[in-house]
Formats: sequence, structure tokens, C-alpha cells
Amino acid sequence: LLTPARLAEWGLPLSGLGLSALRFGATLAVTWISYAALEQPIRRGRVVTSRPLVVAFCSVLLSAALTWGLARGGPEPANLALATPPPPAEAAGPGQRDRRSYPARTQADQRLRILVVGDSVSQALGERMFFVEPRTNALVAERGVGDCSILEGELNTKSLTNVPHSGGNCARDWAKDAAELSPDVLLVVLGGGFFAPIEIDGEWLRVCDERAREAYVGALVRRVEQAKPCATRVALALVPRPIAKLEKPRWDEQTRCFNAAMREAAAKTGASLLDLATELCPEERCIEWDRGGLVRPDGMHFGGIGAESIAEFALRELGATPAPGPAP
Repeated sequence: LLTPARLAEWGLPLSGLGLSALRFGATLAVTWISYAALEQPIRRGRVVTSRPLVVAFCSVLLSAALTWGLARGGPEPANLALATPPPPAEAAGPGQRDRRSYPARTQADQRLRILVVGDSVSQALGERMFFVEPRTNALVAERGVGDCSILEGELNTKSLTNVPHSGGNCARDWAKDAAELSPDVLLVVLGGGFFAPIEIDGEWLRVCDERAREAYVGALVRRVEQAKPCATRVALALVPRPIAKLEKPRWDEQTRCFNAAMREAAAKTGASLLDLATELCPEERCIEWDRGGLVRPDGMHFGGIGAESIAEFALRELGATPAPGPAP
């Protein structure tokens, strides 16, 4: 329960020694209560029932109820790790090909080549696009980076666990990857960019602040311009707002600001836009289920059979056409 993300939601951004001290104190308090209220009465024969097993069972039941109540009643986790594992993924794409690459182009093989880069949401969407690619004339390579920010290493930034992003800078290899794979389309998906605060002039800001937006757009434009010469074209994704346990008004607002920043970056670089936001959230409510499965099992990341439709939509919007004959 006492995770950095949960404590941050409670207004207690603790980590390191402070977090360890809090956990030690909580453990000590629970131990003392158990000793005074349960162990000592049993040893001294002061238990109100002659059935110790009943006491033990009730104690376990009470502990479980308290744990469930704290987990349900407290603030929901705010980190972007998968809160609920998605349904088991089907077997990997065609012929077990490594989804980080695709075959070299030949005169006989002119399929549309798409390179997906970005953060953990790009990893999830890229995996689904890779899975459904046999239904189209496209080849998909996915090289996203988990737990990252395009400002990591340029400005002070942190994940919601109050530590630097373990994946570093999302964009560090975009130009190198584009040079290696020469994609027809370089798709940039930064689905959690609005979560990460950055420090500017001693203040921690998110993308709805003008200074933060300018810094984010500036970094994105620079990285896209570096990679653009090696791709026929570039597309930036507009992302849907979080849902389920991550659905909160402040994240809805940050999503709108983030997508405005993506539009600004697209206008400055000549990139096209892939509007995942309107496709998944056309009205007040977002589409949660499709084809019998959750589209985003944890409220943020695409996964399983429920995300196949949005993956097919992305491929169509990027120029892929249906494969000839029956789909594999």
C-alpha cells in the first residue's frame, strides 16, 4: 500500500530513507497492536471465547478486510505501469518475426513500412499493429521505450514515483532507428507525456502550463526534424484520455493540452496527425470494450483482442490497405 505513487497521490512524495522510515514505522505500529490486542490476551487467558481457532480466523478475516478497504478507499495508483495485466496476447506476428525490425525492401516487396516510436503506449500500440499487420499490406516495427520522457536529460523531470524515468529519453534513438530502417512512415506515440512534470525556474510544471508546453514542443520538433530525413513521412498521434482507475478530471485536462502541443509540433514539422483520441473517445465516454475484450486493460495501454480494431484503424490511417485474399 505504501508505494511512492500512492503516497504521491496522498500529498506525501516520499522516497529513499523517508519512505523506508514510514514503512518501518507502519510495520512497528501494526506489530504492537497485534501484540497488545491479540497475543497478550491469549497468553494471559483473557480471550473472550473458548475457541482459539475462531479468534484466529476472525483476526485473519479482519486483517484482510482492512487491507481491502485501504486499497479500495485510498487514492488510485497514478503510475503508468500496467495496473491490470491485459488478456494473454495471441502468438506473435508473422513467422515469429522480431517486431523491432522488418525485412529489407526489395523490388518484389514494396509493402508499406511503418516504424512506431515513443513511450510505453507506443510499445503497446505497436505490438497490436504488428499482430494485425498480416491483414494488410504493411510491415510494422516497434521501438518504443518504457518509462521515458522526451525531456529526460534536458530538463529536470520525473515520473509520478518522484524518480527519474528509468527508460531515459524516449527520443534518443529516433534518428538512428529511422536511418537503420528507412520507414515509409515514422509514427510517434507519446501516450503518457502529460503525466511527467518538468522543472522550469524552480517550479514543477505540466504541459498545460505555457512554459512547459513550449519546452515540450521545442524538444519534440527538434527530435522529429533529426529523424525526418530518413523517413518518407512522419505522423504524430493524438492520444485518448485515460479511463478506468486513471480517469480523473485533471488528466482529462492534461490530455487536451498535450494533444494541442502535438498539433503545434505537427504544424511546425509538416507531420500528419493520427487521431486516436477521436476514434476511441468520440463522445463523452470512451470506447472501453471491443470484440469481447478491453481496449485498454489498465486504462492507458492498448492490449489484447480488444485493441485490434484501433490497431487496424491506425494502419488504415497511415496508408495500409487490406491484404489480398483471406487474412492469415
